[in-house]
Amino acid sequence: MLWLVTLAANSALAAELPKLTVLPYATAPGTASERGTRFGALLGEELLTRDGQLTRVEPPPAAPPSQRAEALRQLAQGRRQLTGGEFQAASVSLRKGISLGLLDPVTAPMDEVVEGLVSLAVAELRTGDERQARAALAQVVRLAPMLRLARGKYPPVVIREFDRTRARVLHAGMGSITVRGPPGSIAYVDGRKAGPVPAVVRGLPPGAHLLRLETPEGQKAGRIFELSENRAEVTLTPVPMVEVPRFEPTLTAGDLSRLAAHAAAVGADLILLGALEEQGAQVRAGSALYSVAANALLPLPEVLFAPEGAGGAVAALTLMDAVSARVGAPLSALALPVDLLQRAPPPVRVQVAPPVVTPPPALPPPPPWAAAAGLVQQVPWWVWAGGAVVVGGVGTAAVLHASRPVTGTVDVRW
Repeated sequence: MLWLVTLAANSALAAELPKLTVLPYATAPGTASERGTRFGALLGEELLTRDGQLTRVEPPPAAPPSQRAEALRQLAQGRRQLTGGEFQAASVSLRKGISLGLLDPVTAPMDEVVEGLVSLAVAELRTGDERQARAALAQVVRLAPMLRLARGKYPPVVIREFDRTRARVLHAGMGSITVRGPPGSIAYVDGRKAGPVPAVVRGLPPGAHLLRLETPEGQKAGRIFELSENRAEVTLTPVPMVEVPRFEPTLTAGDLSRLAAHAAAVGADLILLGALEEQGAQVRAGSALYSVAANALLPLPEVLFAPEGAGGAVAALTLMDAVSARVGAPLSALALPVDLLQRAPPPVRVQVAPPVVTPPPALPPPPPWAAAAGLVQQVPWWVWAGGAVVVGGVGTAAVLHASRPVTGTVDVRW
């Protein structure tokens, strides 16, 4: 029973710990952006070791970069090359465009991909590769089983080959897919609207099919599904994609609202962010800690480290120690705008004028009694000069003592 009480207490303690998320660090011009992403990952790993101090908020899943624009560009280029008789080049461009277009079922341009497959078959037939041409046409039939090629748009040999391939694929058997998901969602199969879930789509040839789902809230989910049976059921669940904000090294008051929105989206109390700048063989990291409660940026110390070897991990440990110390410390917010990579003011170089040497006063003529006693000729000249220097030095010291400041200090940075 005691262990249950201890477990509950530990769970309550963990729930009260501040929740921290780490953003990829920005980079100064001339510094590779990969360094910022890598250093942010090192900070996230170091955060995992702070079980009793902070709770790590896992970074949200990043939406994969869409390849739709590049796919459309490659497909258009392949069609131009096909029209110009560059069949080998057209085959390369079309294959690249088709591959990129089918990467993400959510953004796949299905009409353009299907047209690109037909164009690919034309290019392969022109080069004499009938096997590759039939493979492209079979994929057309899987994705668009009801498609008919318009006569006059394609060469007769392509139309005849497509009709034979279509009959062979459809004769091999058809199946159905039932798409399920959140209530009210709309399902799409191979780019065609299938209706609200659960949506049953029949008459599908075996092979790969692109499934897509959209919720009433606008969330989307996609999957490439390999149909190998007569019937199949697939459940699609949208995963909320949170866009990870990117910041410049200089932060302004407007960035606070973006930080607050991101903290609310991921459920964080604190956000660690910063910027990197390469300085020769080392990297300088300037950081700040955003507090939701204060809606302010809190200062953190600057770290300088060698990026190779364990330098980045040691810097992450040092910085996370500073974060742990900052949590719960008296609030001291940074004034905005602030440049996280701003250098300290350069030392003031004081130009000291050379000392002014005052020539000693002219030696007074010897007194008459000295001349009468014959001392002028007996005393060497350097004795008279030394006496004058002593007299002048005593006088100078007296002046300096009288003019020195009463209080105060002087700090000169050379």
